Amino acid sequence: MAILKNGYNLIYKDGQHIYEHRYKIEQKIGRKLLKEEHVHHRNGNRSDNRLNNLLLVTDIKAHRLVHKHWGRPMQPPCYCGVKSHARNLCRHHYNLLQTAHQRSALVHQS
Repeated sequence: MAILKNGYNLIYKDGQHIYEHRYKIEQKIGRKLLKEEHVHHRNGNRSDNRLNNLLLVTDIKAHRLVHKHWGRPMQPPCYCGVKSHARNLCRHHYNLLQTAHQRSALVHQS
């Protein structure tokens, strides 16, 4: 397996190099993907090819709608209900977490 500069995993199967995410979906549905079908990575991580992170979309228009509706990457909202910024937390709660980590680091340095 090789990880390409664009972040996708490339694997060697049946004498050819193919994208791992497409191969995994093909195995799941039991057929080759059509040329116009796309596989979306729910969390935006192109090398995360767990089946629960992959979503088969029918064409490029449907793929664009997924990104428009869910954003890039698709993240669940923060526990307070606000759209996630990082680590499944809104910007406010993420900043609080960062501040707590910084304070913790200062205590451990002394």
